[in-house]
This record gives sequence, structure tokens and C-alpha cells, in this order.
Amino acid sequence: MKRATKKFSQERLLGSGGYGEVYKGYLKDDTIIAIKCAKLGNTKGIDQVLNEVRILCQVNHRSLVCLLGCCVELEQLLMVYEYIPNGTLFEHLHGLHPGSQSELTRLRRLSIALQTADGLAYLHSSAVQY
Repeated sequence: MKRATKKFSQERLLGSGGYGEVYKGYLKDDTIIAIKCAKLGNTKGIDQVLNEVRILCQVNHRSLVCLLGCCVELEQLLMVYEYIPNGTLFEHLHGLHPGSQSELTRLRRLSIALQTADGLAYLHSSAVQY
């Protein structure tokens, strides 16, 4: 994962949140991936990552990103996801992504809301809680 992300270089950083950072990576076969790294020493973050792994191993839905693999045996937990191009939902909703419409139509916003609700409903009804 270090090689795929150029040693987790800042130029590969896609985003950062309360539980860790997400980096863009390239595998040897040129597959593009996203790698989430839990923050070191954050017990709550470790629990969050482990719960996310448990749930994502059980689900498959078109509105949810696919978990490709993970490593939970190292000091720093890693999760490997399929890479979704074209920026984040936040960037598109706020017109921050190059090429995104500065103003989304009501119909497009409704479509986004429906797809989001569909993914959340699927998670709520289909994922077995531990």
C-alpha cells in the first residue's frame, strides 16, 4: 500500500475525516484504488474501521462503494476500496468539483437523494449487526 500511494504522500490524499485519511493508489496492474487509513492511537477510530469492514463484507449495492480488501493486523488499520472517479458527492452538491454543474437541478438533487436513501435503506435492512 505504501508503494501504491507513494508512501501515503500528500499529493495522493483524497480526503480526511475524524477516523482517518483516504489516499488514491495505483496497483501494479494500474487498477486505481482508494485506501483508508485509521488514525494511529485512536481506539474509537479502530472500532469504526472494524465495524465498517464487518458491514461492507456483507453487502453489495450499486450505491455503495465496494470494499476490495483490508489489513487489520498491523498497527495502522487499512481498508482498500474501489476508486470512484469524478470527486465526492459534497464537491458536486456544492459546485466545487471541476466540471460539476455550479447549480444542480432539482431533478438531479432528487435523484441523488433517492439513491442515497436507497443505499442507506439497504444497509439498514440487509447488514447483519454484530
